[in-house]
Amino acid sequence: MVRATEQLLPLKPHQRARTGWRLDGGFGTDANLNWLLPRFGQLVIKGYNATRAAASARRREAGDWQEIGPERWVALEPDGVRYGRRTQSLVLHWLGEKRTDHYALLVHTLLDWPMAKVVQFYDARAQQEVQIRQDKTGLQLTRRRKRAWHAQEAWVILNDLAHNLLAWTHDWMWHGSRFEGYGCLRLVQDVLNLSGHFVFKGDKLQKAALCRSDPLAPEVAECLERLLTELH
Repeated sequence: MVRATEQLLPLKPHQRARTGWRLDGGFGTDANLNWLLPRFGQLVIKGYNATRAAASARRREAGDWQEIGPERWVALEPDGVRYGRRTQSLVLHWLGEKRTDHYALLVHTLLDWPMAKVVQFYDARAQQEVQIRQDKTGLQLTRRRKRAWHAQEAWVILNDLAHNLLAWTHDWMWHGSRFEGYGCLRLVQDVLNLSGHFVFKGDKLQKAALCRSDPLAPEVAECLERLLTELH
């Protein structure tokens, strides 16, 4: 994955210094950490070894823990594993659904950041996972399959384009409307699925006509007007 990224994005040294990797526990082995540390500027990786995390948590005193959320705490591990570059290790402790204790180690290079901010930065990866799930359901990526490889590749690219358009328009096209808080699924299936048609002159869109009987049509028309104004 890293090598493919390096080929796709031939970053210069100063760009690599500003580029970071945020990986979950499945990739957080010591070997992976030592291999990745010299290649990019910043890393935030959850450690792979749960036993090591639990042992580190047992060594912490009650005053070492900082609360970072409901039934969730973080503490500094001053004697973390030494890697090929200077890093800092944090111990995460949280309670599961059955009130059971869970622990993990978070290894990072953001040495000037407060512990809570580092954890928050790592947690932000969950937003990407939510977007992926929304794409699969809202854009029906998993339901539509093409037999030919190149056709399937083109379908994935079209889905990427649709995702980027929805992300680009979300904060301003739907602002102030009832659709402002809609996710990808509801926008595609409930809002953008209205009856109507587009009128083109050459390669330019001239008109977007919606079915008047649809109760959402007036509000969608206002949002489309913002989009057309922006495109022109």
